[in-house]
Amino acid sequence: MNTKGIHSAKTGLLATMLFVAISSLSCDKSGENEKNQGKAGESTPFTFNADTQDGAGDWVTKWRMGDIIYAVTEDGTWGKTENSDLNGKSIAEFAYSEEGFKTKATIPEGTHTFNLIYSGNAQKTLHRGAGSKNNLAANQVQDCNNPTAHIKNHDVIAGQIADLKTPASETINARMFHVYSLAKVTLINMTSKTFTPKSLSMEASTTLAGLHSIIYQQTPSAEYLSEGSNEISLTLLNPKELKRNESFDAYVIMSPIANYSGNLTLTVTDTDNNSYSKKLSFNNKTFAAGHQENIICEVKEDIEWGEPLRVCEGSYGRMHRLNDGRLMLVYSTGAADEKDACARFSSDMGQSWSEETIAIKSFVATFGSESTPVRCVNTEFLQLSPTHPSHPNRIIYAVNLRAMDNKSSIYPICIACSTSDDNGYSWSEPKIIYESQRWNTDVAKGAWEPFVNELQNGKVQVYFTDNTPYYKLYDSGELSDNNRRGNNISVIESEDGGDSWNDYRIVCHSEGGWDGMASVIQYQENMYLAIEHKDKRGEESMSIQLIKNSLGSNWASIETSNSKNRFYPFGHPDGFDEGAPYIVQTENHIIISCQCAEGGETTDNLVAEVRSIGKKEIDEDGLFPDRMKSKSRPMASVIKTVSTVSKKTAKWNSLCPLPNDEIYLVSEHRNAIYIVKGKIAE
Repeated sequence: MNTKGIHSAKTGLLATMLFVAISSLSCDKSGENEKNQGKAGESTPFTFNADTQDGAGDWVTKWRMGDIIYAVTEDGTWGKTENSDLNGKSIAEFAYSEEGFKTKATIPEGTHTFNLIYSGNAQKTLHRGAGSKNNLAANQVQDCNNPTAHIKNHDVIAGQIADLKTPASETINARMFHVYSLAKVTLINMTSKTFTPKSLSMEASTTLAGLHSIIYQQTPSAEYLSEGSNEISLTLLNPKELKRNESFDAYVIMSPIANYSGNLTLTVTDTDNNSYSKKLSFNNKTFAAGHQENIICEVKEDIEWGEPLRVCEGSYGRMHRLNDGRLMLVYSTGAADEKDACARFSSDMGQSWSEETIAIKSFVATFGSESTPVRCVNTEFLQLSPTHPSHPNRIIYAVNLRAMDNKSSIYPICIACSTSDDNGYSWSEPKIIYESQRWNTDVAKGAWEPFVNELQNGKVQVYFTDNTPYYKLYDSGELSDNNRRGNNISVIESEDGGDSWNDYRIVCHSEGGWDGMASVIQYQENMYLAIEHKDKRGEESMSIQLIKNSLGSNWASIETSNSKNRFYPFGHPDGFDEGAPYIVQTENHIIISCQCAEGGETTDNLVAEVRSIGKKEIDEDGLFPDRMKSKSRPMASVIKTVSTVSKKTAKWNSLCPLPNDEIYLVSEHRNAIYIVKGKIAE
């Protein structure tokens, strides 16, 4: 799958326009004066006249061919509303033609108070008096077989209240207000593959949909007040597949915006759940009520992905480029009770791989009279820089040592490291750098998911997820993984290249929540820690957070859940979980992979997703919340070949940056390691 972006050109941003028509119901003067006077009990014909005319300033009346206005008495005894046929009574219906509104209607003799409404399918109800309200839905639907049906008649007629006695002695003025603006988004497929749009969303920093008030006076004027959503989503029914250079028009109804300054983000999602996003910037521009804004969107690939390549059997793969240019891939493999930490090497940028070598071997641990196999899982590594003061080019291989079947009453869950000083040909005995506790019962509580990082001063860090301190708060008894109270991210540091390690300290923690699965990059003067986060476990979706911390601070204090340094780079998910993030950087971009559980928090249907952002898009304060909108699913072609839903997984993903803004996605699918190469577009 391809991460793609929308390269957009927008046309015709005009000043806000109100379209006003003054029209009148007047007596038909074609007959004799005495005929005009009428007789008791008789009906009198009326003609509705409304011609296109200029209003005040730039306001121009726009009537469309076939437009219809219905007149109805306030008490409903005569006329027609948009929902009533009035049991065959006479209808004051005025249809617009090239000559204007000239349809006759017969009105019974008497005194009537009239309201006017534009079209039987108008957006809301009668408009009269000092003001009225319309509600524009934030969720809209477009039938691609009839693409403009949902945008018709989103205007209203404001009818002046007046008593009209027949035979006619007065008139009723009606003003036509175009309440909403319209965005016509033309999607052009500029990718190398076919593309079928499924939905389109438009998001801004101000209200785009919701409740809107119209206030009008005798002179042509109106005021728009709104409250509601700043995002509109358009679901596309019966979409067509677009080949390269083919286009499709999507129509989104929006509230009018006056003096709009900020960003409008377009996000298009296809039927494979790839998303393509582009931010449009405005500076005191306006969308005009009653005006169609034409936006041309070229759908291009932000990351052009190749086809996935199966490397070997294994799980939890991690890959990095060594100082000599080779690629090194680590993973866990073996029988269920003999999971070893292994490695392979590639000298041709991933096209072929060496035979498997074992860096850290599983073993059997004994406590008292009981024993259990201990497996090596959650593999990760880093090669130190060639200029490291203690051990240049040393490879540090970190693993999670975990007892089979969570036998933590026999062997506590641990973080361990092994080192190689000969480019991975031989490995030291593993050294435990953090040990959880041996519990009274067998539970999956402890520390896992190590990540290795080297600071600019040569200090080596191992980050890991830990819930050891919080499990002590529980009563004894077996608890499932989904019922754990919370995690923190902790770090252990070495000042001598991994020969010895300091005590651990907590980096971040959300009280009563969840912080897990850490990975880190250093960019400019900051570190960015990517985590999976949940405020209150079980009450909201898992989401990806970044925590910014200066290199000078180096986590001097714990980043709590309300820290101003935390932000959501993807925005906050709704209804599904995003977890297991992995963050890397290339020359010009920051990239994050994750696994997405669209059906809820489950390991049966996890999908690999990748998002990126250009470094030039990062704010001066170093933050980029809600910016990484485009997403791709590079493992789609592999997952599509699997018929069993529970096997459609691509999980525990990671990224490997390459020169020239290229990357590898590493993913686990059906107990095998796959890699997919991608090129990030300019």
